[in-house]
Amino acid sequence: YDQEYFMAVLEELIQKKPQQAEFTTVALLQLENFYEIRSWVGKSEANLLLGDIAQLLEKTLPVDALLCRCQHYEFAVLLLGDNGVKAQRIAAAIKTGLRKGLTSSIPPQLQLHYGIGMASADNEILKAEVLFARARHDLSLSHSRHKFRSSALSAVPIEPERILLLVQTALQSSSFGLLFQATLCFKNDDLKHFEIRSQFRDEEGSKLPSELVFESAIQNALGEQLDRRVILEALKTLGLTRNQQLRFTINLTQNSIVSADFFPWLESVLKNYPALSGQLVFQLSEIDILIAQHHMEYFCQMLSQLDIRLSISNF
Repeated sequence: YDQEYFMAVLEELIQKKPQQAEFTTVALLQLENFYEIRSWVGKSEANLLLGDIAQLLEKTLPVDALLCRCQHYEFAVLLLGDNGVKAQRIAAAIKTGLRKGLTSSIPPQLQLHYGIGMASADNEILKAEVLFARARHDLSLSHSRHKFRSSALSAVPIEPERILLLVQTALQSSSFGLLFQATLCFKNDDLKHFEIRSQFRDEEGSKLPSELVFESAIQNALGEQLDRRVILEALKTLGLTRNQQLRFTINLTQNSIVSADFFPWLESVLKNYPALSGQLVFQLSEIDILIAQHHMEYFCQMLSQLDIRLSISNF
């Protein structure tokens, strides 16, 4: 099945059968070095490899599991009922099957690297996109270089439910502010560079750690909405100042990188701000690029078309 069908089945399950949805788990399988393998064996052989992987998954998974081929060389699995409870064991069986069953399909000097991110539904998950986003977020947390971020966030004594409520409130009321941090360019280009940072406050007006807020937004598929709000405010500011020397660096979340709706929205918005796209720089974290690497070719093509520069942080 394709991803559209997969998401439709998952959405129907969550909306129409909430009790069954509590025992639902989504597993996202990513082939981390697929492009490297494709460069060795060629595109046609790489497509055959994807077919071999699909057959191995079908043999390994329970009969009633729903397997889909996602865009950009990823696979997703929907596990229901008892299979959702056994998700960790099923994931281990998948890894064993891939390790043993693909040796003849891959050049001897290479080894297939893959990751599995999983998310289980609960009473608070009301959309399929949220469950899918949490599976991808789990994939990023499993990356060794990402552990420092999650451990730092866990020390902040704020309940996740409260953070999510504050994020939703901020989106509805625009109750978060923007800070403009001047950045130094070692090349003298006569431009004024600023990185835009978002500032959030709780009900008492106290500042909240932006990293914690965005982490919650990403897990709940709200990161793209926050990104859109920041982009709109940045464009409004550029339009008011009419200073062509300004360059605004905007940090984007993982949700926007993998979204099929982000660039159509951006193109429509930029029609209202002609000639301003060249003053924008989109900044991505290296870990997010690695996790969403299969989406980056299209992402970079669109940036080039819109005359928007790309910056990589935490490199």
